[in-house]
Amino acid sequence: MKQQIEMGFPDLNSGLILGLTGGFDGLSNILNLLIIHFVRKGETFPVIGKPNSTSDLVDKDDNIITRRYYGPDGKAIKDVDFTDHGNPKQHPKVPHEHDWDWSKKPPRGKWK
Repeated sequence: MKQQIEMGFPDLNSGLILGLTGGFDGLSNILNLLIIHFVRKGETFPVIGKPNSTSDLVDKDDNIITRRYYGPDGKAIKDVDFTDHGNPKQHPKVPHEHDWDWSKKPPRGKWK
């Protein structure tokens, strides 16, 4: 994240929005509305977000803990965890993925 900030991406306190840059301002502005990536610090982040976006949950040192992908309805569809959650026996594979199935309870599936 430090490298992204150094490259000039705006830090918005509640999250870092990474925009696309390029020579075509009009196209760039349209793409910014379609593709958005947020970075949040803390323990959790929302299961519903901006449709077709991604969010990173980072620790105090800006290491990515989880990247969450949101579908066209804004609901989480996939998590990629970059830690073993402090439990290497249950999560021996790092990184690992969890798919979301909103027809099940809980909707976040087991790791794969």
